[in-house]
Amino acid sequence: MPQNVLVLNYDDSRGGGVVWTSAKELQDIGFNIFELSLIRTRISTKNFFVDVIRKNTISYILFKLKVYFFNRLFLFINKKKNYCFMSKGKAYVSADDILQKCPFIPDYILIGWYDYFLSPKTIFDLYCKTGTSIIISMIDEFVIAGGCHYPFECTNYMIGCMDCPSLSLNKKIAVRTYKNKMRYWSNMPMHIVATSYDLNRAKLVPYLKNKSMHRLVGTPTIPFVLEKESARKTFNINITDFVIMAAVTNISDKRKGVLELVGALNLLACKIDENKRITLLLLGNGSDLPFIDDRINVILTGYLDKKGLYSAYYACDIFASPSLDDSGPYTVNYSIACGRPVVSFPIGVALDLVIPQKTGYLAKYKNIQDMADGFYEFYRMDKKQLLLYQDNCLSLIDKFRGEHWYSFMLK
Repeated sequence: MPQNVLVLNYDDSRGGGVVWTSAKELQDIGFNIFELSLIRTRISTKNFFVDVIRKNTISYILFKLKVYFFNRLFLFINKKKNYCFMSKGKAYVSADDILQKCPFIPDYILIGWYDYFLSPKTIFDLYCKTGTSIIISMIDEFVIAGGCHYPFECTNYMIGCMDCPSLSLNKKIAVRTYKNKMRYWSNMPMHIVATSYDLNRAKLVPYLKNKSMHRLVGTPTIPFVLEKESARKTFNINITDFVIMAAVTNISDKRKGVLELVGALNLLACKIDENKRITLLLLGNGSDLPFIDDRINVILTGYLDKKGLYSAYYACDIFASPSLDDSGPYTVNYSIACGRPVVSFPIGVALDLVIPQKTGYLAKYKNIQDMADGFYEFYRMDKKQLLLYQDNCLSLIDKFRGEHWYSFMLK
């Protein structure tokens, strides 16, 4: 008889992408799946609690008051400037609310981005009421700490989140959230699914170190292959240019490493051969980008649809990922899946996908000179060398397609 999986995620898109992909994998091999999100942002979503498409509903108004006003306004005032995210770890609905919507008794509960949706106690209650296996997919590192999105260099998540660097006023919020996880999760059976980077951190957390851990490296399917010359015509780029692609969403968020990227590019500009121009193909919000040396040609694409996104990957020679702390970013997965090597700091999914001398270059953390050296190493390569990296990238993504995080569910 097929096993039943309840999938819970804050929303039906955005941060839930990896979880929905994981659910689809399970469905394809015969599991019964019921997907439930806190908010609905797409008309096609059937199972949800709050409809944020129709803004005149009572549920939407209450949601805005409870989540955005009372929680996020307080945290906006309390949170330090350089930290983009902080949570009180509160639940919006109860375990009973969730189980009433679920059409079956689940054998597994797969949880993705759960902030403002579930609390540590809610997850514990789901376990107690069903006796089922809880699986948490680490979309970010809220799982390991007292409320921060990512801890950066802070290591207090190992010992209790005292003196939280994210908070300027009431630092007890982080301690209280951490203690709740200790209270409810320490003795609860749980599976953690994440990249090697996140699993390494999870193993250092007192309430997680005894959990079952499974590596998940996303392997996006690219629907078409495009020759580099054809892809470059889309963006009016010369075939002789050396093209570095990068993506920016929030320039002011220090976690994204935009200043490090710009610093590395400006160092690289000093080594440019006049016969081989460098073009930066920048996706997303690049309007307020800091100064980049005029010797580098910059093309701002804005936000692209899926076809445009894949075309951008095929148009570039390498992808630059300057993030300073991340569970992904998933842009690295896309780049490798398109056969494009990556220059990155040693964080997130790069530890699984960016292999020196094979699929990319791992620069020393926050070291812009080393990142520039990585760019230059590829800049000097001939076509044959770049093609070898391309083949290595495609072989690596194929290898991970055969690595199934859910193998423990098949026993």
